[in-house]
Amino acid sequence: MPFIILTAIISIGVAIFAIQNAMSVPVNFFVWHGDASLVLVILGSFLAGVLVATFYLLMVKARHFLATKKLEDEIYNLKRDKKTLEERVNMLMHTQMMHDQATKQAADKTAETKSETTAG
Repeated sequence: MPFIILTAIISIGVAIFAIQNAMSVPVNFFVWHGDASLVLVILGSFLAGVLVATFYLLMVKARHFLATKKLEDEIYNLKRDKKTLEERVNMLMHTQMMHDQATKQAADKTAETKSETTAG
């Protein structure tokens, strides 16, 4: 809202300045020569400046948008890779736990068999 009010105030100021200076002036633009009202020259220059600033801001905004999009894609891929790696670690830990249990059971069975053969 403050931006709109500031824009309106500046526009009104430019319009008042242009109306107060409504004389005809010579205009040279590259090879073109002619006479134009000072009002048209001032307003035309103002609008050209607004257009240049708008295009520059759009270009900057587009760069930021593309950079943000690239970073968001990278974050998504990293999260996906993290989830895959966590699942893999969990599977490996489970496999290791099962292997340890099987080794312990085999050791217990071997100890039990040895105690039976020594007792019998």
